[in-house]
Amino acid sequence: ATACVRCGDGQVTLESGADSSALCLCAQGSFMARSGCTPCLQGLTCAAGLEPPKQANGFYAEVVDAGSQDYRVWTCRNKAQCSSKKVGSCPSGRKGRACNNCKDRHKPRDDGRCEPCVKEDSLPAFFAGLVLFIIVMVGLVIVNTDLKEQSLSFLTVGAVAGQMFMVLQAFGSFRQLSIDWVEPVRGLLSLTSILSFDLDMISISCVIGSDHPVSKFLMQLFAYPMILAILLSAWGISKLTNKSQTYEHVFNLNGLVVFSFFITLSLTVLLPFQCKSNPSGLGSMVSNPGLICFETDEHRTLVVLACIGIVVYPVTILTWLTYTTLKYPSRVESGQGLQMVQRYRFLFNRFKSHVYYYGLVLLVRNLLIALLPIVLLSARSLQLAAMSALMAISSVVLAWKRPWRTSMANFADVGMTLCMIILIVAASPLLQISIQESEEVLAGLLFVVGLTPFVLGMAVICYAVFRRFMPAFHYGLFLCHHKGGAGALARLLKIELAKITFTNIFLDSDQLEDLDLLFDTVRTGTKNLVILLSPEVLKRVWCSGEITTAHANKVRIIPVICDGFNRLSDEDINSISSLWSQQEMHMLATFGITIDAIKLAYIFVRSLPHLTLYRFGGPQVRANLVKSIASTGQVAVKLGAHSLNFASSRPRILVTGAVDDAESLAAIQVFQQLCQHHMQVETSEITTAQQMRKCKPYASYLVVLLTKGILRDPGFARMLLVSMDGLDDMPVPVVSTVTIFGTVRTLEFVTVNADTGFEFPSPKFWTDLRENGLGLKNLGPEVGTQLAKAYQHLLHFLALPMAPIGSAGLLQFQVSEIARRFHRYEDPVKGLAMDNAADGAVVQQISRSCPSLGPAVDGNESDKKLDGKTARSWIQHSCQSLGPAVDGNESDNSDAKRKIQRKDVDGNESDNSNAGGLDGKKLDGNESTESSVRGLDGKNPGPEIEFDLNCEMMEL
Repeated sequence: ATACVRCGDGQVTLESGADSSALCLCAQGSFMARSGCTPCLQGLTCAAGLEPPKQANGFYAEVVDAGSQDYRVWTCRNKAQCSSKKVGSCPSGRKGRACNNCKDRHKPRDDGRCEPCVKEDSLPAFFAGLVLFIIVMVGLVIVNTDLKEQSLSFLTVGAVAGQMFMVLQAFGSFRQLSIDWVEPVRGLLSLTSILSFDLDMISISCVIGSDHPVSKFLMQLFAYPMILAILLSAWGISKLTNKSQTYEHVFNLNGLVVFSFFITLSLTVLLPFQCKSNPSGLGSMVSNPGLICFETDEHRTLVVLACIGIVVYPVTILTWLTYTTLKYPSRVESGQGLQMVQRYRFLFNRFKSHVYYYGLVLLVRNLLIALLPIVLLSARSLQLAAMSALMAISSVVLAWKRPWRTSMANFADVGMTLCMIILIVAASPLLQISIQESEEVLAGLLFVVGLTPFVLGMAVICYAVFRRFMPAFHYGLFLCHHKGGAGALARLLKIELAKITFTNIFLDSDQLEDLDLLFDTVRTGTKNLVILLSPEVLKRVWCSGEITTAHANKVRIIPVICDGFNRLSDEDINSISSLWSQQEMHMLATFGITIDAIKLAYIFVRSLPHLTLYRFGGPQVRANLVKSIASTGQVAVKLGAHSLNFASSRPRILVTGAVDDAESLAAIQVFQQLCQHHMQVETSEITTAQQMRKCKPYASYLVVLLTKGILRDPGFARMLLVSMDGLDDMPVPVVSTVTIFGTVRTLEFVTVNADTGFEFPSPKFWTDLRENGLGLKNLGPEVGTQLAKAYQHLLHFLALPMAPIGSAGLLQFQVSEIARRFHRYEDPVKGLAMDNAADGAVVQQISRSCPSLGPAVDGNESDKKLDGKTARSWIQHSCQSLGPAVDGNESDNSDAKRKIQRKDVDGNESDNSNAGGLDGKKLDGNESTESSVRGLDGKNPGPEIEFDLNCEMMEL
């Protein structure tokens, strides 16, 4: 040979000096295609020669065109499922693109192969169901454990176990990150498969007969309904064995399951959207790499099912528990949320009361843990940074709030969170990412961090300039009132306005430190001036200055007319200066306020539309007023503020006092609100003897606010006699002491001195009381001795002070000191459990007293209807000895005080009407029936009586 000839088609020879074209071949890393030697594709291995390429470990290749040797390469689940063999081959027992599925009646093995099913392969699914059933039964027993018998150690064990369960699910989410985990961490993470509803662990393909992705995904979606079915079955079995669990216990266990599996449920329904790119350029599912995303029918079916699952699981669960958490404070304030503790123990019981919302915070964090691997799949370099930031923020919140009820649980949660952060950071070298991609992401992060200070600075400057020309009102509402006539009322309205609005509310006893700043606050920092028009308010010099300043500076004025207020006539306005001394008028003049300006302001206020407050109208009347104030003042209202229910089914702390005095009644309502908020125990104001009789069997404490004139108040006298069982010869006294399972409930008295004007009675008072009683009809000499004994028993207790017109800080301190006497509720949750146990005894005792009521099952039955004859007989037997003096149907001064008239069912006038509305009707429009069942002059009360054992209304 005299010359060398090229092989052609990109071929080479293994050595120089080859003398035949037969020695030409493709070099290593390339293969022979129609166009010649072609570089080997990613996922293929190409040896030197003319042989077709082979699949690399972890990849699957299929021939698109055999003539042109065109291949399409897919990434498999793992290297074991796609071995280095010829193109299109799969391990034994596997089939489909990317060796995605096992053959029918085959089950997967750890080495990547699938083996034929045998009869015993259905046992894992059976035993899994059996174990789950046993766990559910044990869970029912645990949630049925009386809270008063649960120690903090037991609570710590439960809390830490829940934390560990969430960490294991978080590991399942970490498995979805673009990290090439190595042993032994890979083995540790694989243990979380069962918690991620990996049904291959129980050989589900042997149960349903195939390994089809849609069938398996449907089984994953129905995993929770199957758990719920097992729970309901266990509940039914418990009923058959006379060990029935209450609905609250079953509801709580179901909520615990939902809360615990939230990461898994969220991650499961998001898996069809987790698509990765392949060497072929097409995207396929990470969990089922044989399904091309949004192109194959199977994947489109999975997407539809996933959308349904997203709505059913994460969206519904998060919406439900967000609504429950947001409504919790308002329900607690209204007395309706305290029973939620039993039903929602899984959400609130594990956390401290002031961090009740932490369960929702955990849910949001867990949702983000499930979302990050899916959302950031295409930005793999951001996955670890985002997950680390989420865990770091979570640990900061934990250390700041320390939400768990025990210190050990807080330490355990912080430790577990820090361990997860270390795990993620330590795995960063294993992240499957190129150097170029890493540099691009790092450059972007550095740019954002460097730009952030300038963006924040410009935002602050722009906000300051905006507020310079559009100043914000510091107080949305300013309460102008006469301290002597409406001081307690102003405090009560501030408490109730704060419940439904976000705005700041000015009350002089809270905010005012310098009287010289009072008018300036109205002038420059107030959006609305609310005038509580009590009889003396316009005669108070400081109030006149506030009103005049508001009028001169065009501050919106909202007049609220209270009981006893008379509009000022022109003559009254013209003579207003005669009410004040020269020194007071000089003080006003120093602020630029003249008598003529005051007169103009008063005339302007008189012409304004006004709101009306009937001070004896009850909670719903006040609620309507505060909503009207918020609406008129155009202040922001909290979510759900207009849907509060003020009915109190079983109050545990009763509060009463001189209920015929408006300010004393407001003081009672202030204490009721503050006590309920502080104790988180259902507290109710008691204003009639009928209320006392109905609520007393379920209450543990009676708080009496001592104010001037209380011992002469006939309404209070009636309530006190009922609270002490009235007469000594009652055949069946109202239940006052209950003993069940070691739980004792006795109505204990707590006295509070709420008025510096209260004076302990003199010897002359006691003598007159024993001889003449209160000198009123039904409260005369016949009850004088008993009433004296009742008063002496009440005043025997040491009264702690409370200042209803004091500052908020002082009131909170005083209420906290008073609350220390409520020993039963040092732990509100345990106290509630004791109350529920005692309630069952109440119902059983009432059932024994009246056999027609039937046996009490579990104390949860609230409504029992009897025919009129049976109910009348039982009520007369238990209450007839109380007589009209205790029933409170006849009162000499109620009509004058409350100015309400209504008729009882027998047509007689009754002055002890319902304080719920101005027209003597209940707020739902039905006739008020708040009168004694017995006090109807012996007449037939009607054909039917509905007797409610749940401390509701008795209706004739």
